[in-house]
Amino acid sequence: MITIDSLRNDHVSWSGYERKTTPNLDSVAADSRIFTNAFSQSNCTPFSFLSILGGVYPLATNQFHKDDHHYPMLSAHFPIFSEQMQTGGYATVGIHTNPFLTHFYGYDRGWDMFFDATGEGDIEGESKYHKRKVKIALEGFMRKHRKLYFAYLRARDQFFPIKNLHVPARPMTDRAIKAISDWKEGKFGEGKPLFLWVHYMDVHIPYVPSVEEQKRFLGKSISMRRMNRLNRPLVEHRPELLNKKMIKEVIDLYDTKIFSTDLELGRLFDVLKEEGLYDDSIIIATADHGDEFLEHGNVAHWKGNFYDELTNVPLFIKGLPKGKDDSLRALIDLPYIVADMTGVERAKGMMGVGLDEERKMVFSERSMEGGARMAVRTASKKFIWFKDDERKELYDLSSDQGEEKDLSAERTEGVEAMTELLEHHHRTVTEKAESMRIAKAMKK
Repeated sequence: MITIDSLRNDHVSWSGYERKTTPNLDSVAADSRIFTNAFSQSNCTPFSFLSILGGVYPLATNQFHKDDHHYPMLSAHFPIFSEQMQTGGYATVGIHTNPFLTHFYGYDRGWDMFFDATGEGDIEGESKYHKRKVKIALEGFMRKHRKLYFAYLRARDQFFPIKNLHVPARPMTDRAIKAISDWKEGKFGEGKPLFLWVHYMDVHIPYVPSVEEQKRFLGKSISMRRMNRLNRPLVEHRPELLNKKMIKEVIDLYDTKIFSTDLELGRLFDVLKEEGLYDDSIIIATADHGDEFLEHGNVAHWKGNFYDELTNVPLFIKGLPKGKDDSLRALIDLPYIVADMTGVERAKGMMGVGLDEERKMVFSERSMEGGARMAVRTASKKFIWFKDDERKELYDLSSDQGEEKDLSAERTEGVEAMTELLEHHHRTVTEKAESMRIAKAMKK
């Protein structure tokens, strides 16, 4: 299973994007079932992966780390995708480089090998969290002293390149190839099939392709200072600093990182073919969420929105009858879909459905500082409830695919019905989560 952070469905060429950003993934997609209407259960990694790996809705868990009250942990009373596969007789390997997917947040269970490229243990997770708080406080102080602050900005953007601190795709792919080699040698147990998950971070902000990557994809490159100017508004959550010309350049950088990640995936697919593993492999490619490019006034994925550019994610599954599937599908369904495809018993307590069960709607949600945000999407409607600021939005997707005209003021009955639906959904999942917690406690 391949997950690519921040990858929009409308920016992969197998979904019809005009740029050839994903030639290697395209070749596998041609052998796969392509789900055109797949949706993430949230708009950022900490909440989205509760569904992808935990099989639960983001608001079902109410556990946060003692030193990080903003982002949830995968509670121990919930099962996890890797445990499902390990219990079913699979060797399990997880490889990632995202600080929100560490054992700090409960994701290290059920793996024979779990490579966390963010550092060792809680110390790294805690230090990263507190360093960010210090940086925000320092820059807040400097903004009060305008001359000093502008001198700092000029020096920073001219002499200090902005960096993506995550491990890049090449060494991540090297790790994945090494894991396949170790598995073939029986290092995770003789005769076991392999469940391998790799999470790539190259498409996450800041978008900082190398000069070589830019020239290979764009035929040109930009200066370090220009790249800094384009990325600072993304990293610092300041969309007002970007105009249309700058957004076009931002998208160039974004697409370049998609292309360079795809090149590394080509190496992984080549190994599967050389080792005679490709034909019998189930291959899943998807993303945890997308990014915004000012479609609704924001950039990246910081604002807690649930528009399609953030939640409509790419998804194909090789191993199913190939072709396009336009039915609604949610990433929370992945653990049960894989269980059904492999004959492994479904983990008890997950909240997704299998491919044999029709979805009429998908839910997305997350907590915010002032309250929850929730959304429900059908084939033709989208309703978003910003409970933290008591705002509601309703869109008719049959005539407004860009979600530009909010109909909540004129369709009050529809808003009331959708509000009741979200309240019922929330009650149902929280009750199920509580029963899981009690059952786990009673076993102890």
